[in-house]
Amino acid sequence: MEKINNVLNIRLNSKMQKTNFIVLVVLFLSTYTQHMDISRYQQIRSIASPFKYISLYYFFLFFLIQAKANKFYKQKFKQMLNENAFKVWIVFALVVIYSQLYNSELPLKGMSYLLFNPLIFFFIIPLSIRYSIISIMRAYLIGGLTFLIVSLFLYPIHFGVSYAGITRNPNNIGAISSAVAVLSFCFFAVNVTKKQYYIKYFYLIIFVFSMSILFFSNSRTSLLAAIVAIIIPLSVMLRGGKYIIRNSLLAILALLSIVIFYLKNIFFISVFTKFQTYYDTGNVLTGRDDIWRYVFETRSWFGNGTGYIHEGTGLGGHNVFISFLGDNGIVSAAFLAIFWGLTIVIAYRYYLNNKNDIFSFAPLTIVIMHLIINLGERIFFPLDHADNMAFLLIVGILLQNNVKSHKDDYRRNNIA
Repeated sequence: MEKINNVLNIRLNSKMQKTNFIVLVVLFLSTYTQHMDISRYQQIRSIASPFKYISLYYFFLFFLIQAKANKFYKQKFKQMLNENAFKVWIVFALVVIYSQLYNSELPLKGMSYLLFNPLIFFFIIPLSIRYSIISIMRAYLIGGLTFLIVSLFLYPIHFGVSYAGITRNPNNIGAISSAVAVLSFCFFAVNVTKKQYYIKYFYLIIFVFSMSILFFSNSRTSLLAAIVAIIIPLSVMLRGGKYIIRNSLLAILALLSIVIFYLKNIFFISVFTKFQTYYDTGNVLTGRDDIWRYVFETRSWFGNGTGYIHEGTGLGGHNVFISFLGDNGIVSAAFLAIFWGLTIVIAYRYYLNNKNDIFSFAPLTIVIMHLIINLGERIFFPLDHADNMAFLLIVGILLQNNVKSHKDDYRRNNIA
C-alpha cells in the first residue's frame, strides 16, 4: 500500500504535472493543425505534425518510468476491463480488423482501434494528468481557441460567405467553434473563485466569441451540437446551486443580447435562412440523404472496404455510423452504436456518483456534443481530429472512474 501511495505522490508531483499539462496542450494544438487546408497550409501542417508524435512518445515514456510500481496501474486496468463499454470497444475493433481482412486490406485501422487507442487514450494519458477531466477540457479549450484566433488572423471573415477560415470547409471551423463555446460555457458556469474574478468574464468573452464564429460558419450540425450540449449541463446545473444557475443564465443572456443587437442580420440571414432554404427545397440534409440511401442499399455484414462510399458517391459518409456501415459493415456499425450508448450511460452514472464534484457533468456534455457532430460529419480519427481525441480521453477517465471529487481543490487552486 505504501508503494502505491508513493506512486501516486510521484504521479501528482506539481512540477511534473505542469509539464504533462503543457505537453497535453501541445498535443491538442498539433492535432488541431490537421484541420488546416492542405492546399494552402501544407508547410505549417508538416512542421506541427512531429510535435503530435513527440507528445505521444513523451506520455508513453512517462508511463514506462512509473510502470515499475505496477500495482496501481493494474488496479486501474482491471477497473477498465470490468466496464462493458470497454469490452464492446474491443469487439468493435476486432470486427473492423476482420472486415478489413475480408475486403483484402491491411487491418491498420482495426489494429489502431484494438491497441493504440485503448493504450494511449483510455489508459496512459488519463493516468498521467492530475485532475484529468478539468485538465483535458482546459487543454482542449486552449488548443481550439488558439486555432480560432490564428484562423481569424490569417483568413479574416468575409461577410456574406460561410466562414471556413484556414480549414478545408465551414463545417470544420464550425465544429471547432462549437467545442470552444461549450467548453468555455462549462468553465464560466462553475467558476466561483473570488481571487481572480475577472477569469469568469474571460470565459464569457470566449463563449460569445466562439459562438459568433459558429454563426459565421453557417454550420448547422455544429450549432445544433452546441445548443444541445449546453442545454444538457444547464438542466443539470439548475439543481446544482445558485452560483451555477446565475453564471449559466448570465452567459446565455450575454449571448442573446449580442445576437439580437449585433449579430441579428448575420444570424437570421445566414444560419436561419440556410435552414429555411434547404427546408423549402426539400434538401434539409444537403445531399446526405442520397449518400445514406446509397450505403443502405449496398450494405453488407462486413462492408465494402475503405473508400467505398467516396468511390460510389464522390463524397464521404457525413455520419460516423453510415461510414462504418459502408466501409466495415453492419456488424461494426452496430457495435459502435452500442459503445456510444454505453458511453452515455457511464457518463451519466459518473455524474450521479460524483455529485460533490462541480465538474461531474462535463463528461456527459462532451460525449453528447461529440455524438451529435458525428451524426452530421465523420470525425472519428483520433490523430486527425482534436474533438475525437478529447472524446476518447474522457471515455478513458470514465472507464477507469479514477477521478475523485475535487471540489475543494478546484476552488483553492483556481483550476478553471
